[in-house]
Amino acid sequence: MKLDTVESVRQFDERLRGIVGGDPFHVNLEKTWKACQGHPSGNRLFPAVLDIQLHVACLNVEIIAIAKRITKDLHESRDADCLVEDDEFAARMDLFGNTTAFVLRYRALWDKLMGVVVLLLEPKEYEKFVEAKSRKKFFVKRLKARGGKWPLYAQKVSETIEIFDSRFRTAEAHGSGKMRKLVFSRVTADINPLEDLFWACNSLNDQLIMLQQIFDHLAEKVVMAVK
Repeated sequence: MKLDTVESVRQFDERLRGIVGGDPFHVNLEKTWKACQGHPSGNRLFPAVLDIQLHVACLNVEIIAIAKRITKDLHESRDADCLVEDDEFAARMDLFGNTTAFVLRYRALWDKLMGVVVLLLEPKEYEKFVEAKSRKKFFVKRLKARGGKWPLYAQKVSETIEIFDSRFRTAEAHGSGKMRKLVFSRVTADINPLEDLFWACNSLNDQLIMLQQIFDHLAEKVVMAVK
């Protein structure tokens, strides 16, 4: 498969949206492809955004499955015992798989998003970003040096990552796991810690919207240059 024309990119984007059942994305691959044609990092930038789009699609599939399970828990008239009922045990294992996959994929996405921003703003610094011991710290340092609105933006990104790490990622990646306890406990209207995953989705969506705005601006510049 080659995505080397506007039409091929459009077709891929449409098929991807169809798989996840609608339009859950905030990045338009066609506009992004056009914008990358005039950017010095275009040959690296578009594949990086494409990778993000694929992972966002998977996140959407996972969060839909998680939401369905939580909704069912909230409306169940009885507390099913997963040690006794095979269907309940299978459902819990599915939820465990979806939540842990979501946590690790989501956190990796933030590194990918920071990388795209570095490619956009400071392409010569990208290799240093990739090799940095802490990509988050490198990202914040470089954007603070740019001044303007970027220091505040970088700080918000850093804070979002830190909150998510403290709530989910650190335990899953380096500890004995947090999702295990959550998914094998009954969710109630008063106790639903998995709702933090929906907070995470909203934070990611804000980032993707901002990214698309940047590509829209770049695409306009490409069109003006052609004219």
